[in-house]
This record gives sequence, structure tokens and C-alpha cells, in this order.
Amino acid sequence: MYYDIIGYAPSRGSMGVHGFSIQLYPGWRGLVERSQMDQERADHLIKNSGRWWLDSCGYDRIFDPDNCGIDYDPKKPPGPEAGPAYKPLIDLRVKWGGWGPEHIMVPGDACGLDLDHHSPSHVEGGAVLLPHNVDTWKQKNLLMIVFLHIAYSLSFYNEADRAEREAKRNAD
Repeated sequence: MYYDIIGYAPSRGSMGVHGFSIQLYPGWRGLVERSQMDQERADHLIKNSGRWWLDSCGYDRIFDPDNCGIDYDPKKPPGPEAGPAYKPLIDLRVKWGGWGPEHIMVPGDACGLDLDHHSPSHVEGGAVLLPHNVDTWKQKNLLMIVFLHIAYSLSFYNEADRAEREAKRNAD
């Protein structure tokens, strides 16, 4: 087991309706170390998948500097400068470290998922990722999509590495 997602379901009427945590086990860190993932690959992942993730989670709003503010006209066609209001690598970021995705940032007021250096892990040798300033379901879902895709990527890199080692061992 590499991680557990704790408290993802909403708790009605509480201030922590969008709160959750991800318990990382010591094996997770080993998975990160054995993988080929690093900051460059994490950026590449966001660059290639981020637009789709943003759009799928409701961050598909278009900003048109030629048609905005007090003079906004919904009937006016988009101008040449119109484009997505949210951008991968600006509004969606991952900071890579020894535990892999030690900080995931999504659109919002300082919304993210961070490796918590203050609270002890529930597991000896483990770590915890905690969200902060998560105000909406779309933020919560986008954080989870990014984390889970990274978890899948780490597994994939390790499986490919293991298959290559086994093939080499069998050839000898």
C-alpha cells in the first residue's frame, strides 16, 4: 500500500466540507525514488494534460480582453486576444520533491495540496498531504485528479522498470 485518501466524502454542515487528507506510506517515497518522475516530467505532464483537466473540472471559461468589464456584450463574437482564463503551468502547478508531488496548486485563492511538515504522519516513516483553501468541489476534484494521475504515473514507471528487469533477467 502506498497511500490512503482520508475523508474525501463531504461532511454536511461542517466547515471542512471540502477537507480531506492523503496519507503517504514509506513505500510511496520508495516508489517516487525508483521512478523516473522529476520536476521536468511533472511540468511536462501538466503541460500535456492540464488543459483537459482544467476544462473537465469547469475551468473552461474564456477571457476576452476586447469584450469584458462594464462593456461586456454576450452577443459579441470573441476577439483575436480571447483565450482560456486559466492556463496550465500558471494556474495548475506541481512542485516535485523527495515525496513526489509535495505541492499541487489549482486555481483559487491559494488553493492547493501540500506536504504537511507540522502534523505527524499516522504511519511511522510516512507523510501527509493536506489541502488548504479548498472552497469548491471543482478545486477538490482537480487536486484529486492531479494526485491520482501522478500516482498512476509512478506505478506505471515502476511497472515498466520491473518488466524491463524481469525481461533482462529471463534473457540471461
